[in-house]
Amino acid sequence: MKPTNPLVPNVARLVRVCALSLIVILIGGALTGCASYKVPLTYEPPTNLVPRSDTASVSVGAVNDARGTRADWLGAIRGGFGNPLKKLYTEQETALVVKALVEEGLRVRGMLSEGAVGGHRLDLTMEKFDTSNLVNGEAHAYIAISVVDLATQAVVFTKSYRTDRTDGGIGAGVFGSVNELAALANRTMNASIDSMLDDPELYAAVGGRSTLVPPGEKSTADRLKELDELLSAGLITEAEYQESRAAILKDL
Repeated sequence: MKPTNPLVPNVARLVRVCALSLIVILIGGALTGCASYKVPLTYEPPTNLVPRSDTASVSVGAVNDARGTRADWLGAIRGGFGNPLKKLYTEQETALVVKALVEEGLRVRGMLSEGAVGGHRLDLTMEKFDTSNLVNGEAHAYIAISVVDLATQAVVFTKSYRTDRTDGGIGAGVFGSVNELAALANRTMNASIDSMLDDPELYAAVGGRSTLVPPGEKSTADRLKELDELLSAGLITEAEYQESRAAILKDL
């Protein structure tokens, strides 16, 4: 009969104790209160955005929060029972945050009008904007807009823009990342804003021109750089260079 290793029972007992302790921690976290976090949201424009000077003048009016939640609610990382473990809130009322994001989107496109004289006004309804993480992270950003002609006060365009995104790398329960879930919500809202502000139908309504560089088309900076290289290589004359440069700048 083999002698019994006295360490085996102790190791097995330690494993059971650790497993029970982990279960108690997880269940305790699921049944007790949750932590709250204020998270910032920022606007990041598309990489192929080139501001142009001939776009329309647009201001942002009222932003109606139709979500039926707390005014600064953003979402939550949830436990195994679906209960919130980490709640996310915007730094101020979410409607004000979204208004600032849209204004920044207009500004980088050269379209933002600070005043209310002339041009058009965007009135927005935030139909849905939230984020959640139970197994995978998910976020939703639904915005409906009405474009008002300030000269006539007539609504000239209405449309809804919706973006849904998921992310499996956030982690679940007590291990979920607040920063990653907030970033997912931020990207989702930015996507809806870009869909809105780069919509050809919106540009037609406000009398502007798209500020996105179409696929295959070079930006002004790229065209000028290419022209400089042609001149430096002696492939074009100075006169041809000046003529082509003037033509490029005329498109601005």
